[in-house]
Amino acid sequence: AYFFGNKEELSQIALDLPSANTDAIQSQYYFRALDIKLGGYYSGVIDSVKNINVGLGLTYNLNSDLKTDLTTTREIPTSGSNSFPIDTFTQSSLGVTIPQEFRLGLSFSKPGKWSITADASYIPWEEFQFEGNDAGLRNSINYYFGGEFVPNPTSVTNVFARTYYRLGGYIRQPPIPYNGQFINDFGINFGLSLPITKFAFLNFAVMAGQRGTTDYGLIREIYTRYSLGLVINDSNWFKRLKLE
Repeated sequence: AYFFGNKEELSQIALDLPSANTDAIQSQYYFRALDIKLGGYYSGVIDSVKNINVGLGLTYNLNSDLKTDLTTTREIPTSGSNSFPIDTFTQSSLGVTIPQEFRLGLSFSKPGKWSITADASYIPWEEFQFEGNDAGLRNSINYYFGGEFVPNPTSVTNVFARTYYRLGGYIRQPPIPYNGQFINDFGINFGLSLPITKFAFLNFAVMAGQRGTTDYGLIREIYTRYSLGLVINDSNWFKRLKLE
């Protein structure tokens, strides 16, 4: 992947004096970086009698250098929103080092019945640098886990027997300190996927989590999130049955 983009910041200084001019400082950033991610996946059957499968995935994101060109210009605003530059202070190139990332996933499943998955990622944010200086971040380790279960996917009379029930959780370590302290974020997810037609499922999920702490003069945030979605499966729409 290749990242690129612009960012502009404008700061105006106005004096409350008669006939005083208003000065403005405009900073224009242009970012660009090359991002490379490698990955591999393995799947196999560990019990052919009970039809239990295993899956293993691994990704590695190489660290990248985010090149940034900065141009700082002094401007004098005119009538309306127009302005014209009168001086250029700096034109420089800034260097930002984005650290590498490791991610590992493991799953066990019985197709059409149940599945259990776990995922972990590690990002050494201590390697993050701006202009060769450390940003005071910490290494981040995040864990995600979950599973789903359907009682009887071939049931005809009971719609709740064909419903997928899901449970999951996560533990995250944000790399940014607050008042010199690092906080953690963890939560639990509940969800279900209710079949409403042969081709569509209604998904509903609730997430409850906690972030932060009341120690060290910080605050603790308890949050909930609700989601509702519709999934349309078109895998059977265009199948034509033919009897011979």
